[in-house]
Amino acid sequence: SLGSSVTDLLLENFILTAEYTKLYPFVYDHFNPAQSYTNVSYTLGHWIGNNGDQVYISAGYRILRGLALHLSGQYIRKGERGTPEIQQFSPIQPPFLFGDRTSYTIIGAEAKYEITHEMFVRSRYRYMQTTSDIEGMDANSQEFRLAFYYGL
Repeated sequence: SLGSSVTDLLLENFILTAEYTKLYPFVYDHFNPAQSYTNVSYTLGHWIGNNGDQVYISAGYRILRGLALHLSGQYIRKGERGTPEIQQFSPIQPPFLFGDRTSYTIIGAEAKYEITHEMFVRSRYRYMQTTSDIEGMDANSQEFRLAFYYGL
C-alpha cells in the first residue's frame, strides 16, 4: 500500500487523499489452513482480499463550522482467488490478476451537518458499476441514505 493525505493544500479546511493498494495472489491464503490469515473463515487482511488492487481518491471540505462535504472514488480490480492446489503444486506463483477479472468503479458523496451540539444530519450517495469477464455479472447500483443521529 502507498498513500498520502494533504490538508489545507488549496483551501483552508480542505483534505485531499490518494491511496494505492496491491495484493498478490495467495497473500492471505495458504494451502495449509493453519497458515491462512483468517479467523472463523473470515480473512483478516485488507477487505478487497488477495489478487487485486485498488486506487482510492477522496476530497473533503469543511465549508463552515458544522457543515462538511466529502467526495470519493475508487477503482478496484480483482482476479480469481485461486485454489490451495494451485498454490501447493504449481512450480511458480500465478501472475497478478490471473483468471477471470472483475472490476468495480465506486463513486460516493456525503454531506454532514451538525444541527446542534452532537446532533447531526447526514446524507450519502453511492454509485457502483461492476464489470466482469464472467457472463451475466455486469451490474450497476445506486444508493442514497439519510440519517439523523445524536452523539458518535
